[in-house]
Amino acid sequence: MEWCDKTKQWNLHFEHGAVATENVVVCSVGQLDVPKMPSIPGIDEFSGKSWHTARWNHSFDLKDKTVAVVGNGASAIQVIPEIAKEVEQLYIFQSTPSFTVPRPNPKYNINALFNIPFIMPIYRWLLYLETEARWPAFVYDSINKIFESQVVKEMKPDIPKELEKHTLPDYKIGCRRVLLTSDYLPTLQRSNVELIPERAVEVTEKGIISKSGKELDVDAIVFATGFNSHKFLETVDVKGKDSKSLHDMWNEDIAYAYLGMSVPDFPNFYITYGPHTNLGHSSILTMVEIQANYISKLVDMMIVNDYKTADIKSSVMENYKKMIDTRMERTVFASDCNSWYRAENTGKVRNNAPYSVSEYYWRAMYPKKEDYDFA
Repeated sequence: MEWCDKTKQWNLHFEHGAVATENVVVCSVGQLDVPKMPSIPGIDEFSGKSWHTARWNHSFDLKDKTVAVVGNGASAIQVIPEIAKEVEQLYIFQSTPSFTVPRPNPKYNINALFNIPFIMPIYRWLLYLETEARWPAFVYDSINKIFESQVVKEMKPDIPKELEKHTLPDYKIGCRRVLLTSDYLPTLQRSNVELIPERAVEVTEKGIISKSGKELDVDAIVFATGFNSHKFLETVDVKGKDSKSLHDMWNEDIAYAYLGMSVPDFPNFYITYGPHTNLGHSSILTMVEIQANYISKLVDMMIVNDYKTADIKSSVMENYKKMIDTRMERTVFASDCNSWYRAENTGKVRNNAPYSVSEYYWRAMYPKKEDYDFA
């Protein structure tokens, strides 16, 4: 898509050849939309079946097969317990362990939720308060240690003694994504499951070789290796004023948007779940709802005042960038661990917000007219 300064509109080009012209564009592809395949030598030489969790091979019958899962992040801990029920043997290649907390899965009284006034919003508000109360553990070291000790205490009953050194992390809790699961750790105790606490370094025609040289023959490989989280809007080519490319501005190490939504020289273009809006303690849905409300109010402001364009000021963007960088250093996200939150070259946190949902709500409660250049 490209901005036309003459018409003050966006021209959108679709892959099937169609073209649309719009006054305002909201891009909601998110941060986790393009699967990331690992750069392991020999992947193309494997004679069995392999696929990424986000591109599941539904035609492959897992029953009585020997399967390897590469990775143990949020995607892996969801599929591993289910795969283990079907396969003859399951190998889990884990490079870094993760903190896990029980996944709440209560039984709901549907009639009460939908038919008794105020039950639904009250329950939702209580869920928000429960998760928001975790935020101090992501900022203050003393509270982080208390949180970590509580989580480890909950994890240990589900971990065999011989696996503790491989499943209990040695980094600060929250530096990497804290995983919600009630069945992953118990799955590690199954007789047909083996945890390989090493990185997979090579794929052969028949299987996988671990870092220590252990070679395992498998029928299928499932890559639970995440997404290209550092390439925002990777599948969309966006060109703003003077044909300025958003991809050129946002390389793999630098990506900023005001409140995660607006970028200077890209008028009438807004983003949901953009840079620095991911969360480690609460639901991203709350952030997206705040963003949808902000964008709606900004568009309403344009309509009421008969503005054709709204472009965030560069000075406002620069001040916001400085605040983000300063505040981020105080969070656990910036501590020493390998995480998809951080850019590979600079180590800067690009995905997560350095503040709570409540503060973000306050910042994005309504658009400030002085923040934008209107025309």
